This record gives sequence, structure tokens and C-alpha cells, in this order.
Amino acid sequence: MTIQLLIGEVAKLLGVTTKTIRYYEGLGLLKEPQRTEAGYRLFDAQDLLQLHRIKHLQELGLTLERIRTLLEEPERARSAQDVLCALEAEITAQIAALEERRAQIRRLLAQAPVDLLQPSPDLPPTLKLLQESLGEQFVFDAATATEAERLWAQLDVFLWNHTEYQQQQREMVQSMAAHPEARQQMASLIARISALADAPSETVGLEAIAAEIVRLRTQNPVLAQMMGRTGHRGEIVTPELLAQILTGATELSPAQRRLFEMVGEMTADDRR
Repeated sequence: MTIQLLIGEVAKLLGVTTKTIRYYEGLGLLKEPQRTEAGYRLFDAQDLLQLHRIKHLQELGLTLERIRTLLEEPERARSAQDVLCALEAEITAQIAALEERRAQIRRLLAQAPVDLLQPSPDLPPTLKLLQESLGEQFVFDAATATEAERLWAQLDVFLWNHTEYQQQQREMVQSMAAHPEARQQMASLIARISALADAPSETVGLEAIAAEIVRLRTQNPVLAQMMGRTGHRGEIVTPELLAQILTGATELSPAQRRLFEMVGEMTADDRR
């Protein structure tokens, strides 16, 4: 006897939504189902088994991409043992991040009184790494930090609990420590851009700074690393993304906006 169920019946049976089933179908995790004359999807026993496998693997923590590999190319997929070992490593990293987060909360609790609305007096994690790597070369004065820098510091503390972000920041710090000349170039460039915070769009010298940005984006390993942590390593990035990387500001001054417009004009051919 052939089992044929409508999508709503399958969803109730497996405890998922009809939207999820359609999403799996769109990703190719499910084969194209048969349909009634009226166009309604019909699922058979094999479809139910496939959906059950997907749901089970997701509950174990596998990504849909990894599930696709296991289901569609079993001969090329890693063994179940390897997959479970990778999952265990991911969970171990998550536990370590949670323990660090708990330690941070305990440090806050030890302060009297606790004011969660005020930034922590401690250096954010990325700056701590820079301090350890650069020693006396590391200079940061919280008292003179800009609003954008203070906002970044708070975000750094928050995002440090995410393993991927933490790894990206460690790689960036290693790059900065390994390339002192490139680091100095970046510091000088960022200072020149920051000096334009209140400048008008007609400011003299913008074209020279724009040309320097265009040159360094491919020749400076520190900038390349900073671009890489946004997911654009080795690719042409938009002027808007470069502005975000180099300023950390949510709003640009007229001069800064014109500067990155010039960068866009200089790199237009590269993005075509």
C-alpha cells in the first residue's frame, strides 16, 4: 500500500512547519514531490524518512550544508564518527566561551555597586590581545576614545562570546603583530580619515587619501585581514564596506562620505 500524504499532514506528523518542508525542498534536500491534479504536494514513505533524517541531524547540531553532503554524497562524506567528533569540538568551544562569559559576569558582580549601563573599565578582549602581542607599542587611552571607539569596545565584549568572531579577531591581531610597518600604515591612514570627522566635502587632499586607500586595500596585509573578517577576503569590497572597516562609524561626515565616493569611482572598473 502506497502512503501519500499532503504537506500539512506531514508537518503535523513530524512536528515541523509546512514552510520548513518547502524550504528543504527549495534547498534540494528533498526531491520534487508528486502533486495532485489540483497541484497539492504529495509525500510518500521515502519522503517521510528523508525528512526524519534531516530533522534528527539538525537536532544533533549539523548545518544544512553538512546534512546535504551526508544525504546526497555519502561516498564523499566524512564518517559519522568524524562528524560527531567535529560537533564535540564545536560544543567544547561554545562551553569555553560560556565559561568566559560567566567569569566576566562574576567580575561585574564583584564590583560595588554594579552599573550595567556604564562600559567596563577593563580593556575589551581584542585590545587585551593587542596589548599582550605588542607590549609597549600598544597605546590606547580610554579617556580620549571617540564615541565610535567606545561603541566598538562594547560590541567587542558582546561578540567575543561567539567562537567565529573570536577566531577572526585573533587572526587579525596576529597579522598586526607580524607586520609592524603595515600596522603603522593603517594607524596613519585611520588617523587621517578620523581627522575628517567634522570636515566639509570640499576639503583639500581627499583624492590623495582615496588613492592611498585603493593602494593599501591590496598591498597592506593588515587591511587585507580586516577585510577578511567581514567575509570578503580576497574580493573587491564596496566603498561602504571599506568605510565601515576603516572608521567603525555608523555615520560619516560630508568629507568622509566624499572620500569613499572617490574610492568607489577609482575602483568602479574592478567591481564590474
